[in-house]
Amino acid sequence: MQRPIMAKEPAPSGATVKRQRGCTGKIVKAFAPAFVSACLVLASIGCASAREPRRDPSTGKVRLLFIGNYVGRDTPARVLEHEPLLQVRGVPATLAWYQEKFIRKFMRIYMPRTYEDLSTRNDVVVFSDAGVGFFEARHFTWFKDAVLNEGLGLAMIGGVESFGAEPGRPPWIGTKVAEILPVEGVYQSFNGATGSVEIVDPGDELIASLPWDTLVPPLNTFLRFNDLILKDGAHLLAVLKVGKQSYPFLATWTQGAGQTLAMGAGWHPAGGVYFMRWEYYGDYASNLVLYVAGVKVPSEHGLRHVYKVQVTQYQGAKALLMATLEFVEKFNADTRSLVSDLGMNNDRSDEAERLYIEQDFQRATSLMEDAIERLEELTVKSLKLRDRALLWVYIIEYLVVTATCLITGTVVYTLMVKRRLYREVYFTRGRGERL
Repeated sequence: MQRPIMAKEPAPSGATVKRQRGCTGKIVKAFAPAFVSACLVLASIGCASAREPRRDPSTGKVRLLFIGNYVGRDTPARVLEHEPLLQVRGVPATLAWYQEKFIRKFMRIYMPRTYEDLSTRNDVVVFSDAGVGFFEARHFTWFKDAVLNEGLGLAMIGGVESFGAEPGRPPWIGTKVAEILPVEGVYQSFNGATGSVEIVDPGDELIASLPWDTLVPPLNTFLRFNDLILKDGAHLLAVLKVGKQSYPFLATWTQGAGQTLAMGAGWHPAGGVYFMRWEYYGDYASNLVLYVAGVKVPSEHGLRHVYKVQVTQYQGAKALLMATLEFVEKFNADTRSLVSDLGMNNDRSDEAERLYIEQDFQRATSLMEDAIERLEELTVKSLKLRDRALLWVYIIEYLVVTATCLITGTVVYTLMVKRRLYREVYFTRGRGERL
């Protein structure tokens, strides 16, 4: 089939060409900045999506260095320690909870000694109300370089010693850690107003992983927070609303090979006492760490809760079984078969944990349920073994008590009733009369 023949257009004149080139040049100059910005945004997105997840290559867990309010009952560190996806190390470093002399001792003992120690043994560093005055200058350089060059994740959580800090406490402003955070702290400004959480980007991976519709008042209320300013290029996820004003609450920023995150309020009782009562508070804390590590954030809430409950139940039943076996072994009971079965059941539990780390929550909960059932069977067997071991104890106790009763009864009857060891008294010393 022949193509239709089109009439030739006359060649443009020189003046026309110049006018066209001039218009083209103006258009290019006008749109060049927007084009460059678009290219930079696409490049940053590509770099973010190409980021290599940080985790322990041998266990698959994310290694977290938790610095700040680590010790204590009312701290998210306790929640994070019970998350199978994480491996937590802590450095207590907040004047709100500890004396300065103890903090400096903790820093000497628990802080990484070298840059390699920090960058190779940790995947995420979280500053949770950590005092800036306890770090050395080299530490700030290590943190920044590890984020930019090694892909380390770094997060700072709000508090009286975080960001700009409250009046009377040294701020993080001006440090190399502050340079890579997605927000700027306002110098010694800790807002005492009450703010409520409002989501800005519901499509973000961290935000989409949690049921924020269940964070209803007063659970979404923070009593105090840090005054922050979002930096250019940072990504805002959520804000704190105080009347008509909005303050950054969650913000993230891709920095080199790593990622940083800022939470504008504390996740401990100082300001987040209501937030800590949220049913998914533990999931929020663990998902935040996984998000900063570049690991896929799980969005399955129900099965994760079930698995964690199962783990707690399994650990309690296992502790009871071990105590029972240790007790009956003192009576020379044969516990070898039970110990062997317990070992195989622990392998089943370890396999369930491996599946959980791989985020196969359905199979993990199913396998853990089977492990709990088998552990209950072993507990019943151990109690029967205890009863058999104690049978001879009961028999011996019965014989001893019976023999003691017979002996004492015979002695009492002989001495007190029959009076065979007594002789008749004829005279008393007092009056000398015969009785």
